[in-house]
Amino acid sequence: MSKSDGSCGKKVKECIEDTMNETSMTSVMANRISWKTFDTLRKSAFELKPAKKRGAPEEKEPQAQPSHTDDSTDLHSEPPAKKCRRGSQENDIDIARLLDEARSWTPNDVINWSELGRRYGLTIPNGGQIIKQILQKYVESGKLLVGEKVVETKYTTYKVDATDTSKVVEASSCVFAHKIRLLDIRQKLLKKHEDLGLIRNKPDEYYDTLPTTELKLMLEALGENTEGMLDTELSMHLKTISRQRYLKVWHDHSSISGHGHLLVTVSCIYDPAFYYSPLEVPGVDVQSIVERPELHILGRSSSSLEDQASFNQCRLDCIKELAAPISTSTGVPVKDFLRFFHGDGPAQQYEAGNSVGGRYPCVGCGVESTSIHTLEHAFKCRTRTLKERQEFILNGNAWRNGGINIFEKLKVGQLRKELGTRGIPTKGMKKPEMEESFKSIRQGITNIPPLLQPNPTADLETIQLHRYEIAPCEPLHDLKGHFANIIDETEHLLSGNALNAFKQIKAAYLDKTTLRCSDYRRAMILMYLKLQEFNIDQAITEIFQTGVHISHLLYTHEYNRKPSAVLALHNTTFLHGLLCSQVFQKPVTMTTCKMFGRFFHSLTAHSPILFRIISTRSINTENEERIFGQAKAITKATSCNRPNEVITNILLRVQMEQAAHDVMDDRDESQVKKLSKAVGPRPNSVFSNALMVQFEQISDFLLPGEGVWWKHVAQGVEFLDGEDEEMNTRIEPKLMHYRGQSLPDVELYLEQKWEECICSGITVPASSVKY
Repeated sequence: MSKSDGSCGKKVKECIEDTMNETSMTSVMANRISWKTFDTLRKSAFELKPAKKRGAPEEKEPQAQPSHTDDSTDLHSEPPAKKCRRGSQENDIDIARLLDEARSWTPNDVINWSELGRRYGLTIPNGGQIIKQILQKYVESGKLLVGEKVVETKYTTYKVDATDTSKVVEASSCVFAHKIRLLDIRQKLLKKHEDLGLIRNKPDEYYDTLPTTELKLMLEALGENTEGMLDTELSMHLKTISRQRYLKVWHDHSSISGHGHLLVTVSCIYDPAFYYSPLEVPGVDVQSIVERPELHILGRSSSSLEDQASFNQCRLDCIKELAAPISTSTGVPVKDFLRFFHGDGPAQQYEAGNSVGGRYPCVGCGVESTSIHTLEHAFKCRTRTLKERQEFILNGNAWRNGGINIFEKLKVGQLRKELGTRGIPTKGMKKPEMEESFKSIRQGITNIPPLLQPNPTADLETIQLHRYEIAPCEPLHDLKGHFANIIDETEHLLSGNALNAFKQIKAAYLDKTTLRCSDYRRAMILMYLKLQEFNIDQAITEIFQTGVHISHLLYTHEYNRKPSAVLALHNTTFLHGLLCSQVFQKPVTMTTCKMFGRFFHSLTAHSPILFRIISTRSINTENEERIFGQAKAITKATSCNRPNEVITNILLRVQMEQAAHDVMDDRDESQVKKLSKAVGPRPNSVFSNALMVQFEQISDFLLPGEGVWWKHVAQGVEFLDGEDEEMNTRIEPKLMHYRGQSLPDVELYLEQKWEECICSGITVPASSVKY
């Protein structure tokens, strides 16, 4: 054999060993197997077992149990060194003796490999040490990210003194949160999506050579306004938006290993200008892939404002790095923008600097809880931007004192200054009156938004927050909370066979310890189908019907977000709101404020406006919530629960599980879709009674005139927004998009279109409108 053949053989052997090691690491880290359990399973595969005697009873093999005692994930520590005999002569003798002993083994012998290694002075690493070495290589190469330590949390433990059991010893320790830099996440996602062939990634020459007609068609298909643009401007505009990527952030609190933890995730938002559409990549759900969240920050933290505030600076430091673009493998620059925050109610309120719950539960418009159920009032409330919140706080003096709740426990003199700087006269007012007046103009603002707390006067564009909005509607929690209220109240309105059937469906789908939004969505569909069989109030059946259609629209992909769907969501949520106000005037199981609270308000007042610029599926937090469940399951199955090792263990294993199981679990959504087929296509909306404020919300659909999007019928007004109408192509109105419009932009646009309707003399049947 030549030397080249021997060298090639060694390379092949090394390649096979590396592949086997990587496979072992993936099976351990991606399948929630602790390192000691893996070592036990690994050794059992090499043990020589005695032959089974004929007629002897079959012995059951002991199953390896998960261990929680040695799963150390501190990659910065060296594995413990084992004692080894010294001297080449002794080692030679030991090897010879080992070979002699091996030749004497029979199939009936049971070999303990660790003991054998100790007797002959051989260093045999256990399975955990082997995996740890491979993990170290992955971290050094950048395939796995462990992040950096950012926020220190100190805690005190107590235990009985080992030398004197009558004494209790106090011990102090600390735990660090870990942050994977946003820059690393951005580069990782860009490379991943580029390798999958999902991004456009076109060079300059591509845009410079496109003909003008094709440029206009491409821009108009993306919802961009091309009126008055020159040829060079068209090319530059398409190139600019095709190289801009938008991000969304989510955070929440939950208990892991018996302690509260804060989890922050980051993900991309699907934009057809940057990513290919499903028509261009057949058979691939592009939106679901690109919007898969990545773990950004994980640390021990309570839900108190003080603990959460300790993470503000490290979050802001990463966001500032968005100013620097990154590049694809071909050198095409990509500019990232932080666009939305999405989360449940408490997380929204914290991110906006609002009070949690209370009198002003909505972070979007600041509507008061006593009038939140009134549709005409809620529809007229306008969205308050981050810039407006900053200006409101800086107009006073309370923010200069620092602290968390800057408007809490203000003295009389301070209240007079705060009201005076905002043009509110205080002469003759007592402290309770001033406090009430100040609450009414604050509309729930109690604090500086967390990302502005490090520097309240910062320019938003400088710190990359000038396009940042807090989504006022989140489908997962809003649908779940609202459907739960409807089901609880409807049960008290039914009787006889209808009630029995209703209770059976409720018991089948909602009698669980942990209830998900998909459970309520399935229950709503089945309840609607079942209630149609009974002679009950038609309004109750329509509540369930409209609720099912709202759910379907809010989970629609971006490529199915069409003008007819926008109009349908406006009309369906409005009709649903009217029906709920009619049927549940006096709730039995809850207060009116709860029945028509934040969930109801978010769906009826904010979801249609948000849907105009983005698919609300993108704002859904289902995948983010799964990561918390994933972290809990990983810790329970594999962690030793040492505080300093819980976080690192989660970070590594979550990444490995995501890499090994690249497709998100969508079984729940598939089941909902199958049930939805029994409901049938969404019909056109017909209003016999409506409010003028509703027509203001859809003024751009009224403007083209009768016969385009609406027509007079005997019952009132029929809108051509059903699913059967989606194939009809209409020029106006054009879809808006979050890359160019914000929520206040949508509200201003609708106000302008309503003025045009008035000037154009657009009319609707007077009998169908209430002022």
